[in-house]
Amino acid sequence: MPTDLQKARELFLHAVGKLPPEQWQGYVAESCGSDAELEQQVGRLLQVHREAGSFLDRPAAALGATAVFRPVPGEEAAAVLLRELPGTVIGPYKLLQQIGEGGMGTVFMAEQTQPVQRKVALKIIKPGMDSKQVIARFEAERQALAMMDHLNIARVLDVGATDTGRPYFVMELVHGVPITKYCDDNRLTPRQRLELFVPVCQAIQHAHQKGIIHRDIKPSNVMITLYDGKPVPKVIDFGVAKATEQRLTERTLFTQYGTMVGTPEYMSPEQAEMSALGVDTRSDIFSLGVLMYELLTGSTPLSHKRVREAAYGEVLRMIKEEEPPRPSTRLSDSGEALASISAQRHMEPAKLTKLMRGELDWIVMKTLEKDRNRRYETANGFAADVQRYLNDEPVQACPPSALYRFRKLARRNKRLLAPAGVIALALVLGTAISTWQAIRATHAEGLAQERLETANANYQTAEEQRQVARTQEELAKEQRGIAVEQEKIAKEQELTARRRFYAAQMNLAMQAWETGQPARVLELLESQRPRFDEEDLRVFEWYYLWRLCHTGRASTWRAHKGQVNAVAFSPDGKTMASGGLDRALKLWDVATGQERAVLSQGGIANLAFSPDGKTLAASSWSHWDKTLKLWDVATGGEQPTLPQIPGEGDGVGPLAFSPDGQTLAGGTKKAGVILWDIKARKGQRSFEAHSPSICSLAFSPDGKTLATVDWGDTPVKVWDLGSEPPRILFQVSGAWSVAFSPDGKTLATGAKLWRTGAKLWDAASGKERVTLQGHKGDVTSVAF
Repeated sequence: MPTDLQKARELFLHAVGKLPPEQWQGYVAESCGSDAELEQQVGRLLQVHREAGSFLDRPAAALGATAVFRPVPGEEAAAVLLRELPGTVIGPYKLLQQIGEGGMGTVFMAEQTQPVQRKVALKIIKPGMDSKQVIARFEAERQALAMMDHLNIARVLDVGATDTGRPYFVMELVHGVPITKYCDDNRLTPRQRLELFVPVCQAIQHAHQKGIIHRDIKPSNVMITLYDGKPVPKVIDFGVAKATEQRLTERTLFTQYGTMVGTPEYMSPEQAEMSALGVDTRSDIFSLGVLMYELLTGSTPLSHKRVREAAYGEVLRMIKEEEPPRPSTRLSDSGEALASISAQRHMEPAKLTKLMRGELDWIVMKTLEKDRNRRYETANGFAADVQRYLNDEPVQACPPSALYRFRKLARRNKRLLAPAGVIALALVLGTAISTWQAIRATHAEGLAQERLETANANYQTAEEQRQVARTQEELAKEQRGIAVEQEKIAKEQELTARRRFYAAQMNLAMQAWETGQPARVLELLESQRPRFDEEDLRVFEWYYLWRLCHTGRASTWRAHKGQVNAVAFSPDGKTMASGGLDRALKLWDVATGQERAVLSQGGIANLAFSPDGKTLAASSWSHWDKTLKLWDVATGGEQPTLPQIPGEGDGVGPLAFSPDGQTLAGGTKKAGVILWDIKARKGQRSFEAHSPSICSLAFSPDGKTLATVDWGDTPVKVWDLGSEPPRILFQVSGAWSVAFSPDGKTLATGAKLWRTGAKLWDAASGKERVTLQGHKGDVTSVAF
């Protein structure tokens, strides 16, 4: 702020705030001394303050339903000196004339002098309006425009701040008039108006793709300017724009609770609702529909007159609840105004009303649905349907069904429907009785004549319907032909793309083979196996690479000096563990066959990987070692040994992790089961399950039950682990091995001794489902 103006403001505020009016003149003369210009400026401010009166003297009603921040009278007076006028120079811009004014800013036509000379539009915050909320909203508009680059949206050219610190931004100067005025002044036909309207939808779609909702689409924000003599629509004023995903500004931008954003005549029901759900891009589609309605009929669905005359709450109710009339109905009800409306559209009144019926009614009414889910999903979808109408193609919009209209009527008139239904029923009954009596009284000849006329009318109707059906059938055949041709082209394009993809995958597979990556080769080959409904594109090179990968794939790893008692694969299949009587526990890389680690432990009885593959459990019950150890698979390091439960010191055999990896179950030689808490490294509990010792056990997928098998001929037992001590849910015939299906609904067992085959049992009830015959002896292992 210039020094003189700052000094004048300080003297003014001191006089108004601390001195009575009769002392102002003496204070100013003493404070200004010989500076006559400064004394004159302060005097002008005090004079404005006297004329404005006290802010506290204003009635509350003068502020309106929604109060907008206004400076106190003293600040208003100071703002007089801050207000820019034509001729003011701001940076490289000279203000020429004021061309617009909004709630927070003023727009000037300005002349840029450097680095290029041109006329631009400069928008600046009004003096005294530079609160945090207003500046945030101002910057949001600036950021919204800067994010967009579209022929039909005004571009931002520059940004900056005045000497007084108030922000401004410079936009492309749009010389034009509102779209409705341009169309009326030039008497454009409905077709020409719709051709101008389609780019507006495309501009709004561009804004939506950038994450911006305009929220105030109306004719004055859609200007028509001429480029080479051709009209081009420009969308302006993103002053109330809302970001859908990203923030438009780092400043906090709040919409005051209960504040309506937008223009009522063009506002969607969800904008008027001001609910927690907020607005989305379909609110702009509603406003576009109102704009199209006005272009076609000359008025908005909710007329300007009704909005001006109604109270605030009534306006909100009309927006949310009243169903708008169809464009054709609005024209039919226009009375004497229809002649001038038709003249502005270069059509006769009857033809204009007829033109609106049907597709244009359907398109407009789809955008004006109260339920946003029934509107067009995108502005492009709206524009495409309008373009289909212009191209004489079938449109997607269609009239609402009778059932839908009845539901809407019932929802609006719930209290009236019940008594109205009773009255209607009484009327129907009365009419039926009267009609029955009249029919009996009618002469047979008259009845026959009536039936003849009815039959003729029905025949005529049926003939007309047959003609309509034939026309629709021919149209359907034509569309089917087009669809078949398009499907054929699509399939050819898909086949061409698959062939190219196949060639690329084969090249990659050959490169992988040459660099020693057989697993990668198999992965690429598997991606080219056709589905049952696809053409098989595989030829020589596929089968050649397949044979290369499968030649000599079986391998034998000789790493133990004695018997190998147990092997186990990690859940991802990349690591294998093996253990035997040579007191060695080894980890192997499955892909390469290379030995990863050698771990020392007594004779191995059983191995088990945890579900996450990070931990390996190994049990021993030989005379060398009777411990249960846990190993870190990644490092090969030994984890703390799990303690034996007293009385179970003869070692542990079979092992199984619970599906969540929190519990480890082990079978002992004393026919007992031990459950260890892996996280706490302690035994939770133990219970006697069989005699003799256990040879196999398995958790159900939900971890709530445990199945156990022993070396003898006792039944397989299924335990409920949720009870204390665990109780037997059911028992099935003896077996060597047991396994649960992945969904936990089926239990499989492998028969032993004189029994043959494998059996499937209902895991909930223990009832036998089926016996799978095929083995001539014992079935020692089962798995799903």
